[in-house]
Amino acid sequence: MPQPPASAVRQLNFGYGANLDASVYGRCRDALDLGNAILPDHRWLATAAGVATVVPQPGSLVHGVLLSLSARDQDSLDRFEAVDRGFYRREQHDVVTAAGARVLAWVYFANQPEPGRPIPPYLTAVVDAARQRGFPADYIAELEAWGRLNTGAVAGPRPHWEEIFGAPP
Repeated sequence: MPQPPASAVRQLNFGYGANLDASVYGRCRDALDLGNAILPDHRWLATAAGVATVVPQPGSLVHGVLLSLSARDQDSLDRFEAVDRGFYRREQHDVVTAAGARVLAWVYFANQPEPGRPIPPYLTAVVDAARQRGFPADYIAELEAWGRLNTGAVAGPRPHWEEIFGAPP
């Protein structure tokens, strides 16, 4: 049986941070938004670099978007996520679609997932996208709480990780 051309092969990708709307920045011109999805048994985390990652945490959920990407878009996203420089890596995980189907999708994980405080405009963009996508209010509140996290990088009293989220993952 003949194989489709490489340009026709599409890959599923789960976006949860800056990639909640991958087309906004022109990174993925051929992306198809397949709707909201959930990454089970993981938690959203802001890294010390100020951007998002996800970490394993049984019982937790990460809300995001399921994208269908062309090979060109996947390469573009890998460059944006600095996979070649070791900032993020891609792993395949089961995600659950809004219809309840389990599908295998690529998910980006930071190679240095130490918790930190997100860059304010970055967090604002993520929270705005989460609202636009209709994510649950308690999930949005959890994202917003990252802006109050004390990492020592910002002057003034701020709650510590444990006060907001309990024990770190």
